Amino acid sequence: MQKRKSYKTNETDLKVLAAMKSVNERIEWIRKKASEVNNGHYTVSKVANDIGVGPSVLTKLESGFTKNPNLDLLQNLSNYFNVPIIAFFDEYYVSPFPFTIFGLNHSGLDVGPLFREAYQIDLSCTISSLNSEYTDALQESFQITPLEYEEVKEEFEYFLYKLRTRKQRWASMLKAMDKLSGGNTQ
Repeated sequence: MQKRKSYKTNETDLKVLAAMKSVNERIEWIRKKASEVNNGHYTVSKVANDIGVGPSVLTKLESGFTKNPNLDLLQNLSNYFNVPIIAFFDEYYVSPFPFTIFGLNHSGLDVGPLFREAYQIDLSCTISSLNSEYTDALQESFQITPLEYEEVKEEFEYFLYKLRTRKQRWASMLKAMDKLSGGNTQ
């Protein structure tokens, strides 16, 4: 069995990791850095097999195809690389401290911040009639945890996508009706 060489992150590494936009990118960076200091040993296939998942699971995660990895997978990766699980998340990089890949076991570190509400969402929407004085205001405010952040953001993006798609679909149906009626449905 090969002895794993550890790698201690430095200030430059922490800046690079802080600039990353997702958990996925950080996991890929950590795996690649572990592989780099260990003669290319930690490939996607090797790590995936070692933690008990298929290589496609890790490939999808690192590529960003899997947007919201489950906590078990994150814990397995954290334990495998001996890095604090919080190092995968934005919150760690608010005031980061260097960590070591394949260093001391970080399993005793507090993962509580992942489960504590850290973001507030303030939603406000007004639906107004273009033909009358009718308006309907919707307002909601709630807090979410770092684990929920990406999922909630993705859900809002999907909702906006559906609204745009519906608008385009109705516009094309109105255009078709206009053609059928001889151009009088404006």
